[in-house]
Amino acid sequence: MQIKLIFLIFFFSLSSFSQITGKVTTKKGEIISNAFVQLIEVETDFTQEYTSTDENGIFSLPFSVSQKKFYLKITLLGYKPKKVILNKNNISNIIISLIEDHNTLGEIIIITSYKEFEVNKDSINYNLSKVRDSTETNLKDLIEKLPGLTIDDNKKVSFQGNVIDKVLIDGEDFFGKKHEMSTGNLPAEAVQGIQIIKNFKEFDDIGNQKTGKIVLNITLNKNYKNKIVGNIEVNSGVDKKNQLHTNVFKFLKKGNFALITEANNIGESAINMLDYIEMQGGIGNFTNNFNDGGSGVYEIDHAKIPRYVFVNKNVDSRSTVFNSLNFSNKFSEKLKVNGYLTLDFTKIEELKNSSKTFISSNYETLQENKSNAADSYLGNSFVNIVYKKNENQVLKYNLKINPLRNKELFNIKGDLNLDNRIKDNDFSIGQSLMYKNQLSSKFLLQSFFSYDYKNQERVFILNSDTPFLNLKFYNDFTLTQNTNVKQNTININSKLLYNYSDYTKLTTSFSFIKNTENFNNNTKRQSEFLFNVLKEQNSFSYFNKINLKLSKTFSFNGSLNYIHNSLEVNKSDKKYNWFLPNISFGFEFLDNKNLSVSYLKTMKNIAIFQMNDNFRILNYQTKINKNRDIFTPIEKESINLNYSSINSSKNSMFSFGVSLFDTKNEIGYNSIVNNNFIEQNYVRIPKKGFDVSLNHSKTLKTLPFKWNAKIFYKNSRSFSFFEEIKNKNTNYSYGVDLRFNSTFKALPFQTKLNFYFDETKTKNDFSVLNYTLKRINIYPKIYGKINNFIWNFGGLYQNVSSTNVSQNTYAVNFSTQWNFNKEIQLFFKGTNILNLKNNKFISQQNTDAFLQLSTFERLEGNILIGMRFNF
Repeated sequence: MQIKLIFLIFFFSLSSFSQITGKVTTKKGEIISNAFVQLIEVETDFTQEYTSTDENGIFSLPFSVSQKKFYLKITLLGYKPKKVILNKNNISNIIISLIEDHNTLGEIIIITSYKEFEVNKDSINYNLSKVRDSTETNLKDLIEKLPGLTIDDNKKVSFQGNVIDKVLIDGEDFFGKKHEMSTGNLPAEAVQGIQIIKNFKEFDDIGNQKTGKIVLNITLNKNYKNKIVGNIEVNSGVDKKNQLHTNVFKFLKKGNFALITEANNIGESAINMLDYIEMQGGIGNFTNNFNDGGSGVYEIDHAKIPRYVFVNKNVDSRSTVFNSLNFSNKFSEKLKVNGYLTLDFTKIEELKNSSKTFISSNYETLQENKSNAADSYLGNSFVNIVYKKNENQVLKYNLKINPLRNKELFNIKGDLNLDNRIKDNDFSIGQSLMYKNQLSSKFLLQSFFSYDYKNQERVFILNSDTPFLNLKFYNDFTLTQNTNVKQNTININSKLLYNYSDYTKLTTSFSFIKNTENFNNNTKRQSEFLFNVLKEQNSFSYFNKINLKLSKTFSFNGSLNYIHNSLEVNKSDKKYNWFLPNISFGFEFLDNKNLSVSYLKTMKNIAIFQMNDNFRILNYQTKINKNRDIFTPIEKESINLNYSSINSSKNSMFSFGVSLFDTKNEIGYNSIVNNNFIEQNYVRIPKKGFDVSLNHSKTLKTLPFKWNAKIFYKNSRSFSFFEEIKNKNTNYSYGVDLRFNSTFKALPFQTKLNFYFDETKTKNDFSVLNYTLKRINIYPKIYGKINNFIWNFGGLYQNVSSTNVSQNTYAVNFSTQWNFNKEIQLFFKGTNILNLKNNKFISQQNTDAFLQLSTFERLEGNILIGMRFNF
């Protein structure tokens, strides 16, 4: 208990900040009330704080004296805007005089009457007063009403179709890439402002180089600062459905603290596929730096991803306990620490019945009744320490630690009876140290060192009452496969950036990567599955880049990365010399219109789990033969075109993107069916394709509606092999995602409609493998607030149809919230209430080896009553 108190005092006691005070008057000295006062950072041009003058013309803003430069911007209808540069000596009792502006009065009235955002250089400031209607519960509800911003199925925030890098609180890194931590937990009333910041510079960024980072910055309401705030919510319902959620926040001027917990058995989860893959990457990828060419040494074996990460709610039951501790503290102008610790325990149970038809000469059919029970423990921790000696020198240390424990038990009954037990015991740790030095006004030196260690262990046990996988057994039909992968990676990089002029910038970097991996596979009494792969890879890279600003509207970026790569696998070795160009052209037109065209080439060796020199069991039904081609690299070329237009006067945002890619020597398989199991031989295949996407958001003047629209089309062409017969595969998909919101002012309700449609088609030389899948999702919703009563009523219509199956789904959701007072809210809500008992679904899956028709259980709906207590 004493340790906890010391820890709380440590984070809660580091706050001291000043106040900017002043008075706004006319040139004649008359008081001006209701003038809008903004505190804006000079370098990034985004608003840190804002307020309005009171009836005496007086204003006050919190301010921390730092090495950053700020200015005040004062605006009021009918007066010319005025800027006041701040320094240490003029932050108290400032007298500001505004000059009347009669000529632009009419124009200002027209624009500000409906403008939802302002564009300032590399920032977009949203006007939340135009979207708030007091029905918002958390940050997510606000974001979904803002033009250009969407939240996808993975709970990631996207701006004009691109996932943002981070979520910040008052310009400080806090929740990082874990978007759902902020959007789902930060109370809406705590949010004073929202900005999109392009080329965001963090505490450790020095120099004049553009970072390319796009972040979402949240400015907090002053009532939520410098004190403990949060809530506890408890819900309970029919069939023993329960949910407990707590938020505890402490927002200081020099740091933030948040403790978030979630325990439920209704299927809500805080970890998704993107989060898991990010956790498994190396420290360099995780911290979003540094080597322009990329190391290419970290690969995720998707066969080892725990099932709870991607099954979502397609399970019979699911329970989750999740805890996240986030902290950020700026001890001084020189030292800053931030990071987080998350712990997740998830338990699932699955039920599935399937009929599987193998593509063979006689089309064998296998009936399966499958059940699965899985327990998974996942930890994820990250700490970032930055020491900024002065404006020219920075030292940064990063540490991440990720443990994983996973147990799964599959029972397969039918034509083949099996028990499949899986135990995973993984651990990874990554550390990095970065040093930056602004040697002069023209030279910036950056040096980077990182070390990664990863250990993955899997025990894979198969028990059966009959032989399987065409194996020979002595006594019982049991197979145990132990797999262990150990990886050590060292990355050393030094980069020199030279500002030749305001229009020309040069970059030169040297890097060395040493990667060692050991892949051991051991199977008792089955010698054909024994192998040990030792992989050693040394890469030396020399990278040169030039940035040219040829005119006000035209820029050119070009780079060439030379990589000398030495690869040794089990005493066989090969050396490579790769020249990888990256060229881009940028056009900046008037009125925030941008066009870019780029070309990129990448090379990489295949992953170690694709280098087995003997047979390998992938699952209870598939074994992979040895790979005889381990040294041929994968080569990819891509051309990208992107156009964007942002018009604040029309509340409109538009973006269009096209990407063409050509991949050579991608890993593929030749599938052979033999007695209800699949043998796969490695082959190399080419793959070509292109993607097209269009995003548009608009708020109408005449009608009370706004929309966010996304249209996409994807096309890819590749080859697969079936029993050594070449099969040409063409896959294309297209769809549209439309989101409509009403903006009624006089009515006590709002409406929302989401419409989603996509179609995927696969054409093959083998017509039996041709496959079509269509999905239509319609989400209507009506919501509003009457006095202290907030309500919403919505539904879902979903149609999923494939080549042989069609299914309609209807769901009804509702929630009511009564604000008893500021501290207490009472809830009565229901999710998918038409399916409280039975929730069966049908799906069809086509692969290059079999066709499968399945019936599986999904989580049923729930009705909950509960209470939230705010403190």
